[in-house]
Amino acid sequence: MIVTNNNLIPAPDIFVEGDYYSVLLQARDLVYEGHELLMHPLFASIRMLLSPVKTLILSDIKKSMKENENSLVIIGEAILKYKNLIKNRTCDFEHIDDYKILDLQLFNHAQSELGMSQKSGAFETDLIL
Repeated sequence: MIVTNNNLIPAPDIFVEGDYYSVLLQARDLVYEGHELLMHPLFASIRMLLSPVKTLILSDIKKSMKENENSLVIIGEAILKYKNLIKNRTCDFEHIDDYKILDLQLFNHAQSELGMSQKSGAFETDLIL
């Protein structure tokens, strides 16, 4: 399942109207429904946290809360870390087109790592951390 607010991502399952934080909140709701995070919700670079766009991949198949405990912890901690790191900063909309391209490249790499074709159907794999 592809969740994004980046209009360069082909055929997302859920397109989020909003910023990076809005994508994190949508992903959290899906994780609570049982979908597993298949890529980490935070960027490795603090500078990238200023990006207004984010794409995440979650499993199509739902798991029980017990089976999905790792994703629950990761998304909760990611939201707290994001809020803490961004609290005195604002998203960098001036360079949004550059951020969209970077996000697309990271998404394509994640798809490759997960063994997904361009917008393939259901899949199940391990989390990329």
